[in-house]
Amino acid sequence: MSAPNASNVCVFMVNFPSADYDFVSRPPRDAVRFMEAKALKQGWSYQDVWREEHATAFTVAKATSMDVLKTIHKGVQDAINQGTTLQDFKDNLTPLLQEAGWWGRKESLDPLTGKKRLVQLGSERRLEIIYNTNIRMARSAGLWERAQLSKATHGYAEWNIGPSSRHRAEHISWVGLVLPIDDEWWTSHWPPNGWGCNCWVKLLTKKEGRARAGTAPEIEYVEHVNTRTGEVTDVPKGIDPGFDYNPGAVARERHAVTMLVRKAGEAPPSIGAHAGAARWFREDLRAMGHDFISEAQAGAVRPQIKKIVGFVPPTVPELLADRGVTLGTAAIVAAAAEVLQLGGDLDARLVDVILDPEYAVWDAVSSSLLLFPRGRLRRPVRVLFAKDDDGTYRQVGLGIDTENIRRAIPGDPIWTKPGIE
Repeated sequence: MSAPNASNVCVFMVNFPSADYDFVSRPPRDAVRFMEAKALKQGWSYQDVWREEHATAFTVAKATSMDVLKTIHKGVQDAINQGTTLQDFKDNLTPLLQEAGWWGRKESLDPLTGKKRLVQLGSERRLEIIYNTNIRMARSAGLWERAQLSKATHGYAEWNIGPSSRHRAEHISWVGLVLPIDDEWWTSHWPPNGWGCNCWVKLLTKKEGRARAGTAPEIEYVEHVNTRTGEVTDVPKGIDPGFDYNPGAVARERHAVTMLVRKAGEAPPSIGAHAGAARWFREDLRAMGHDFISEAQAGAVRPQIKKIVGFVPPTVPELLADRGVTLGTAAIVAAAAEVLQLGGDLDARLVDVILDPEYAVWDAVSSSLLLFPRGRLRRPVRVLFAKDDDGTYRQVGLGIDTENIRRAIPGDPIWTKPGIE
């Protein structure tokens, strides 16, 4: 996560992390996992990757080269794993970024406008912001995870301000506020809550928390427009736009969805197919699938890496079984190498077609399930299967046909989306 000019907010302590943040001997495991789980996502502006996206994606504004992004991510990961100081972080990364040409003020093409602008790439100030923001977010997420695991005994949290030379008025007003861990207020106010924010939370026992618990302040909202996307959101007053989310809660939810996806893939095909059709589940799958596609396109994952990007439509396993085709799983898996072979706009369509096909056709000749999209463009996603020795069919390939081949496939669709005639 990179930042805009933060001269009007809390000033960083130059010796951060201080002794209070020393984790050289015991790296915070939850913070380590939080950073390790992040996908790499390129963005030209800090507004291109927004709000809770930062909980699951690592990005640095203007780091449009995947090699540069990987280098910075590794530096941040090492800082968390090894307790690297800010100065060591700078000393390690500066020559690498200079060698890569990502340093100083240079012209850079804005992909949104198609125009070149003179922008700041690497600098000591930017490395300081990258270091502090990402480490604080990782530690914040780690603390939230520990809070969830220990809330049976430590069910309350207290807001505190950190070691900054200046503080936002709202943050000062929240000092000493004690609320239950599950209070909705923490959804948007779990610190850090802005560029340079050093505020922190202390976990309290249930006994102490009950004795000191207050009432969540009424939230006053300020309208904010993301000038890159046009998205309009209401941001709580006192919180910088883009920081009004709880990184630990978002990461925890994504982890839970990942586990559910895996469980659905391991379930009997009929159960997995119905699970994959649930609206809330499908939208999470869409976000995760697009993240994987972006990583594969940018070469951020090895070609052999595979991810579940969807499930066959509900009832398809039973309909195929009637034709003597028994699926081993309802999950549809994409390999990074398959994504790279698609190219153009096809890779971007892959996940959307899988998650929302208009109808499905079984091609017995090639043992393929064809998922056709809505609209006039009828190039289907082809899920290729092979029969194993135990009689079940397993997926062996995935792609998008380069032309409309519907008329070449005999027979009617085996499945049609409800409401389509």
